[in-house]
Amino acid sequence: VKTGEVITWTITVTNKGPDAAVNTRVTDKLPAGLIFITSDGKYDPVSGIWTVGDLANGASASLVITTQVNITNATIRNVANATSDTPGNNTPGNNTTEVDPKADLIVVKEVSKQTVKTGETVIWTITVTNNGPDTAVNTRVTDKLPAGLVYVTHSGEGNYDPVSGLWIVGDLANGESKQLAISTIANISNKTIVNVANVTSDTPGDKKNDTNNTTVVEDIADLEVIKIVIGENPHKGDIITWVITVINHGPSDAKNVIVTDRLPSGLIFKEADGNYNPDTGVWTVGDLANGQTASLKITTIVDITNAEITNVAVVNSTTPDNNTDNNRDNDTTNVDPEADLKVIKTVSNPKPTVGDVITWTITVINLGPDAAADVIVEDKLPAGLKLLSAKGSKGAYEDGIWTVGTLDDKEAATLVLTTRVTASSGIIRNVATVTGSTYDPNKSNNRDNDVTKPKAKPMADLGIIKVANVEKVKVGDKIIWTITVTNYGPDVAKNVRVKDVTVGDVEYISSRATKGSFDPLYDLWTIGDMEVGDEVVLTIVAKALSAGTVINTAEVVSDTPDPDKDNNKDKAIVIVKDKPTPDNPPKTPKTPTPKTPATMHATGNPIVMVLLALFALVGATLRRKD
Repeated sequence: VKTGEVITWTITVTNKGPDAAVNTRVTDKLPAGLIFITSDGKYDPVSGIWTVGDLANGASASLVITTQVNITNATIRNVANATSDTPGNNTPGNNTTEVDPKADLIVVKEVSKQTVKTGETVIWTITVTNNGPDTAVNTRVTDKLPAGLVYVTHSGEGNYDPVSGLWIVGDLANGESKQLAISTIANISNKTIVNVANVTSDTPGDKKNDTNNTTVVEDIADLEVIKIVIGENPHKGDIITWVITVINHGPSDAKNVIVTDRLPSGLIFKEADGNYNPDTGVWTVGDLANGQTASLKITTIVDITNAEITNVAVVNSTTPDNNTDNNRDNDTTNVDPEADLKVIKTVSNPKPTVGDVITWTITVINLGPDAAADVIVEDKLPAGLKLLSAKGSKGAYEDGIWTVGTLDDKEAATLVLTTRVTASSGIIRNVATVTGSTYDPNKSNNRDNDVTKPKAKPMADLGIIKVANVEKVKVGDKIIWTITVTNYGPDVAKNVRVKDVTVGDVEYISSRATKGSFDPLYDLWTIGDMEVGDEVVLTIVAKALSAGTVINTAEVVSDTPDPDKDNNKDKAIVIVKDKPTPDNPPKTPKTPTPKTPATMHATGNPIVMVLLALFALVGATLRRKD
C-alpha cells in the first residue's frame, strides 16, 4: 500500500473444541502507522480488545477493522491473540502489509533573460528538490533544448546529456536539492522559446514540473503607459473619464500594441473613443512607431459610494520591451459617501380649536447607503402655535433647530413638538427641512410639511327661567316649580346640565322633563346636547313641610363655552305659612240655605207620611221616660 490508503484487517477466531469457549476475547492492538477508522464488532481501538463472547465447538466469528496508513517505507505487522475462560491451546494470528516509500519532487526552471536578441547567451537554471518524506531513488530530469537554442555548456551536479536532454540526478535524500545550469545561444529571431523541465524517480510520490521561456527578437521598443482620471471626489451616478496614453520610446517600432484596462468594481462603462472592448478590458492600439503616442478616453458612471476606485492600465506588444517598469500605471479617485435623508412631518389634529394642545411629529430617516454626519432638522414653528415641550429620540431641539447628529444607514430618529393653538382661523403650515454634511443624492425628500386648520371655539348662549306656580302656600300644600332652558346659539350646546338647589323645608314628590332626566338625589337635570333654538322644560312637584321661605335656584351649564353668563341662573321664592289651629278656627262663611218652595211637591201617599211622623214622636217620648 501507499501512505494515506485505507486498508481493512479481517480477524477470524475458530473454536476447534471439543468444548465451548466461554467469554472469548481477541486482542488486536493496532501497530504504529495505522489510524483506526471503524469496525463492525465490539472492538475497543484504545485497548485493542474484541469482545467475542461464548463460542461453541466448531463455531467461528469474524471482525473487520478499517484503518488508514499514515507511514511510508515500512512493514506493518498486525498480530491478533485469542483467549477465553475455557482452558485450551490458543493459536495467535498475524498478517503484514508493505508500505511503499514516498518522495515529492519539485523542479523549478529559471531563465537569465526574458528578452534577448539573436546570438545572445541564455542560461537556464534547473533546481530539483525532494520534499520527502523518503529518499527519491534514481531521480532524473528531462530538459531537451527546444529549437532556437544552441547548447554551449553546463555545470552542476549529476550528468546531463544535451542530445537527449536527460539529467541523471541520482538518489535525492529527503529535503535535499540539486541544481543544473545550461548555457545556450539563441539562434532564432522574433520567436518565443519555451523550455520545459520534467522530473521523475523510481520512488512513488508527487512530481511538480516547471516551464520558463524567453523571447528572441531583433527589435526592442520601450512602451510607457500613463493613466489619469478626470473627476476627483465624484458621487454615485457621476460621470468620470479615464484617459490612457501610450508612448513608444523606441528605439524600434512596437508591433501589435494592446493596453489592458479592465474596469474595476464600482464603474459602469458608458463609452470609449477608441477600439476598446469593455468586456475584456482590451484596447487594441495596433502598431506604434518609435516616438509615437496614442490616447484613449473611457467614459464611466460611478456605481459605488464611500470607496476608493483604482483603475490600472497595462501595455504590451509583440515587440520585446527592454524596460517593463513603465508598462503599468494607475490612477485613483475617492468616491464620497452618500446618505439619502428623508423627513416626514405629521400633525395629531388637522382641525383643532383655538386653545387646543396638538403635537407635531418629525421623523428623519437615513435611507443610506452610508452614515449621515451632522444631521440637523430645521422646524421653526409658524405663527398661531405656542411651543409647550419638545422630546426627541436623539439629539436636542432649540430655537427651531433639531440637532440630530450622526444617523447610521437605515437609522431613524423622531422629534415630537407639543404646541398650543393660538389662532382661531386660517391655515397653519409647519415645515421641516433636513440637511447633513454627507452628500445627499436625493433632495426631493429633504422637506416635508403638514397643515392644520384651526377654528374658533363653539359658543352657546344658554338661558334659564325658573318660576313657581304660587307665591304663598300653607304647610302641606304642593308647590310646582317650572324650569325652562333655551339655547340662543350660535352653536350646539354640548352636555347641558342644570343644577336645581332648594333652600327650605320641602319634600320632593315628582318631576317631568321634556328632554333628559332629573336626579332628585343630586338635584341634577341632565339634558344632553341642545341645538340652536332648542327649548326644554322641567317640572318639579314638591310639598311644603314647615313654615318659612323656600328659595329654589336653578343654574344651567354645558361643555360649550357660554358668551353670556348673566342668564345662566334664575330663582323663585315661595312663602309657606302654618295651617290654622282647632282652638282658633277660621271663620267660615255661611253657606246660603236654599229656599224651599212654598208648595211641596205631591208624594203620592200623604196619609202614610203623617202616620209615620206620629209614631216617631211617641217613640221619642217613651225613651225619655225610661
